[in-house]
Amino acid sequence: MGLPPKTPLNASVGGIFRDREGVCIGCFAQNLGNVNAYHAELVAAMLALEIAQRKGFNHLWLETDSQLVSLGFKSHALVPWSIRNRWENCISSSRNIHLTLSHVYKRR
Repeated sequence: MGLPPKTPLNASVGGIFRDREGVCIGCFAQNLGNVNAYHAELVAAMLALEIAQRKGFNHLWLETDSQLVSLGFKSHALVPWSIRNRWENCISSSRNIHLTLSHVYKRR
C-alpha cells in the first residue's frame, strides 16, 4: 500500500528546455525538501516559467503529468496559500510568454 498523496516526502524537481528541433538548450533541477507531490509539481512549473522569462524565451510549451497543475493555471485558488503569492507573481510576470500547457498522462 502506497503513501497518501498529501504525505510530505523529500522531493526534488527538474525540467528540460528544448528548441523547436528538440535540441536541449538548458535544464534545471532543485531539491525542495519535505513537500508533497502537488507542491513539487507547482514549483517545477514556476521554475520553468521564471527561467524562461529570465532567458527571454518568447514561446514555452509546458508539459506536466499533474492535472491539478493544469487546473492551477485556471484557478489560483487551487494553489496552496504557502506558494500562492509566488504563483500569482510568476503567472503575472510571464504574460509576455506565449504559453502552451499540456497535461500528459504518466505511463505505469
